[in-house]
Amino acid sequence: MHLTFNKFESPEESNTDKRTILILHGLFGSKRNWQSIARQLSEHFRVFTLDLRNHGESEHTDTMRYEDMADDVFHFITDHALEEVSVVGHSMGGKVAMHMALENPERIERLVIIDIAPVQYQHGFDDLINSLKTLPLEKLSNRQEADEYLKSSVQPESLRQFLLQNLCKLETGFSWRMNLQTIQSCIDNLMDFPINHGNPRYNKPVLFLKGENSDYIKHQHEGQIFSIFPKALFITVAGAGHWLHAENPGFVVSEIRKFIH
Repeated sequence: MHLTFNKFESPEESNTDKRTILILHGLFGSKRNWQSIARQLSEHFRVFTLDLRNHGESEHTDTMRYEDMADDVFHFITDHALEEVSVVGHSMGGKVAMHMALENPERIERLVIIDIAPVQYQHGFDDLINSLKTLPLEKLSNRQEADEYLKSSVQPESLRQFLLQNLCKLETGFSWRMNLQTIQSCIDNLMDFPINHGNPRYNKPVLFLKGENSDYIKHQHEGQIFSIFPKALFITVAGAGHWLHAENPGFVVSEIRKFIH
């Protein structure tokens, strides 16, 4: 599958010797969410932000298994003849990155996993997705109307604004860039983490960035993490929740730079 992407690199100097970073967004996200961080990292690295399947401007399909999404990214790596690739993944994108490293560890140099663990999570996304699906897209004149319509069912405002970035203006109204139908039908798989890997361990360095106010990476997850990623490092981002890269981007950029040097 063809994944849409943006490329960031410094024009002032040669990038031939620079390491490459791929950034994978989370559920309901897109490559647009990572533009600012990618620009900052491009001072030292060649950076690609990708839209995963059923998100952003990438193709819509009926499946969203982590195996399929990892294959999509591997095809991107091959098609662009990339070497020494490190992968930064947030939430769902972090699970894609972890699966990639376990399937083909020789192709992934380092991982930065942002606020997610290789475990199964419970979810409460059904009401949220149903609210988004009932938005009268053909009647909307602007995003403000969409925000008003969703105000009673989608809180807080920051979540609504994040989700509304996925609205695309058409001649006949608005459309969702993300494939809500497939996301909803595959949500249980997305909350899980596949256990049938090509390799039981990834023995290269992995940095886990955890939001101080987030419970996505818990103390009880560390045993599972170390069993798969024995060289895991943990850093807590003070004052941040699950979207720590938006809440404290300067710290996140600094830690990624130091880790992928």
